[in-house]
Amino acid sequence: MSFCKQGVLVVCALLALSCSGTRQPETPGSAPAERPRFVFITNSNSPFWDAARKGLDDAAKEFGAEVELIRNDSSAAGQIRRLEQVVAQRDVKGVMVSVVEPNASGIIDQMKALRAKGIPVLALDSDGQKETRDAYIGTNNVEAGRVLGRAAAQLLPGGGKAVAFVGIRSAQNAQERVNGFKEGAGSQIHVVDVMEDSGDVNKARRNVAAALQNHPDLKMLVGIWSYNAPAIVDEVKAAGKRSSLKLVTFDAEPNTLLALKEGFLDATAVQNPYLMGYLGVKVLKALLNKDEATVKAVVGELGIKDTGIRLVTPDDSKITSEVLVRFSDFKKDLDAKGLTSS
Repeated sequence: MSFCKQGVLVVCALLALSCSGTRQPETPGSAPAERPRFVFITNSNSPFWDAARKGLDDAAKEFGAEVELIRNDSSAAGQIRRLEQVVAQRDVKGVMVSVVEPNASGIIDQMKALRAKGIPVLALDSDGQKETRDAYIGTNNVEAGRVLGRAAAQLLPGGGKAVAFVGIRSAQNAQERVNGFKEGAGSQIHVVDVMEDSGDVNKARRNVAAALQNHPDLKMLVGIWSYNAPAIVDEVKAAGKRSSLKLVTFDAEPNTLLALKEGFLDATAVQNPYLMGYLGVKVLKALLNKDEATVKAVVGELGIKDTGIRLVTPDDSKITSEVLVRFSDFKKDLDAKGLTSS
């Protein structure tokens, strides 16, 4: 056989092998497998989401994904607009939403539109309508409200008037926390007003100042969203009324932690935004891979994962709770995770 004929046979053999479906070994430096892109749309632009960002990033590395955090402006219209933008993007493979208003038709429609395209949708932190999401991952906000309410009852055993402050009263988490707080606090503590600030930190401070002026016999101020705590502390300091007021809040922004350390805050019910972000990515990846075992292991048969609550108090506090954590221990836990807030 001539050299020319041998060469033709070798080429044909190689062509046959490459077309046979047999997997060829990857060469060093070849492109890695594609990482699915996930998006998380928050309800506001609060430091609360910094810890969630860390959870998203850690999970993205572990489970092989790309994750984008899109911060909303606290409005339903803003969240609808951001959802519309995500619906139009072809490369998005999974979406997480902290729902601003669960009954807003535009939010409902866009979340349904994502699911109609085969894109899994999770509600994180604040739940939406059940038909709009595959699962909810976040705090049991009614129970969290009860925990804070029971602490409030210990601080004011004789009862008294209280005012609560929140970004958006119609948000699911806001309603559930306020209702849970009232239940836990009991009939002796009367919530005479729930003041809304629409996510405006300056208005949040003005609301506190107005409450102190309009209700001179107030005994307690209650912060429902994360930035309400620093707003309350700042205004109470400015008014020189710390000694006559009990202050209880949600979450632990950096200035909230400072207030706890210095004794300017009596208690805060702290969620776990880091875990919300981490588990959100884990569940989306499992849904994408049709890994039902992992999905059920996280959110169960009902599609709900309670990420827990802790009640953080100053080190010398007399408050008791099954979920109590002293400030010093809580700060050590944050430091170990590389977090500055929660």
